[in-house]
Amino acid sequence: FRSLVAGISWVGVTHPGAQAAASLYQGFLPIPSIKNLLGLNVFLQQLLSDYTPLVFKSGFDLKNVRIVCAADSSLGNTGVEKYSQGAHMCLIAKGKVSETLCDECIPISGRSGKSKRVASSSMAAETLAQCQTIEEGLLLQTWIHELTHPEMDARQLLAVPAQELSPLGVMDCEDLHGVLIKPAAPAPTNRSLTLHLSSLREAKESGRVQQWCWVTTHDMVSNAMTKLESDGTLPMQPLTEVLKTCQWMPKESCKFGVHFRNDVKPKK
Repeated sequence: FRSLVAGISWVGVTHPGAQAAASLYQGFLPIPSIKNLLGLNVFLQQLLSDYTPLVFKSGFDLKNVRIVCAADSSLGNTGVEKYSQGAHMCLIAKGKVSETLCDECIPISGRSGKSKRVASSSMAAETLAQCQTIEEGLLLQTWIHELTHPEMDARQLLAVPAQELSPLGVMDCEDLHGVLIKPAAPAPTNRSLTLHLSSLREAKESGRVQQWCWVTTHDMVSNAMTKLESDGTLPMQPLTEVLKTCQWMPKESCKFGVHFRNDVKPKK
């Protein structure tokens, strides 16, 4: 069991789903059950049939792209961990901010792992995951600007206008989305989230984040990186489609800021 998990984790270098499965199944060590063994073998077959490696698609002008950061989390998915499984996928998309999110995109960064803090609710787990995701997006923002402006030194990079290459924050948690788009900061029931929510709202107000977006779980590209199905597989369809087509366009209703693309109210 340990050897197979280690092998799958190596595949995670080129496939986000494999990285997620390795992290999730490591949670069953050191004494996995027979069900865990069978589930891992079933996932291996899924990986062999759906494997599509990360590719860097040509034709992208790094001076005219945007960063799309999709965060997701699953609270108590395995039943043996008190920490939530948080994941993010950061994509580089062509052009300016659009309600289609990503017509053409490149998955550039992804991670799945246990949260470093204990979450007492789904809202808390989603908030922690979103904070890590936006931090990654801001790092990529500075990194891309440095690539396209090699003459700039470190001090000049610190003074780059916030609006350049600002990321979009995408989530499938309507509760978190509703808090972030409200004009006034509400007092959360879980007071420990106050600073985390404040940091996310500040990122939007300062221009470092251009927009908060909501999509359904069925369309969430990072959903596959947070939870195991009952048979041991991952819900990898949205992720596999992005890896194969280098496009991410929500098929169901989505919310771009305060505007619905379709006139359908989201489920919490």
